[in-house]
Amino acid sequence: MRKRAMHSVCIVVLAVLAACGCAAVRVDRQVMEQRHAESRIHALSAQLDSLTLENDSLRAGATRLETELRDREEQIQALRLELQRLKEIDLRPRTRKPVT
Repeated sequence: MRKRAMHSVCIVVLAVLAACGCAAVRVDRQVMEQRHAESRIHALSAQLDSLTLENDSLRAGATRLETELRDREEQIQALRLELQRLKEIDLRPRTRKPVT
């Protein structure tokens, strides 16, 4: 009977060790997955920072170009007005001075 009880205890101990071994493997796997996730988060954070800087730079460039466009449109409008004024002067009848 004693051998049988010892055998039962050994089976229980082996089952517990097997369960602990599986739990250890699960913990190791979870630790690896957590480290991988943290690494990915760090990489994505760096990528986000880079994209934010690029976005800010592109916005600044777009704002500068919009300002230059407005300035050139104002210059074109001023030149059109000046051209119109010169055309009006050119189209006025000229008075000739009498020949003496």
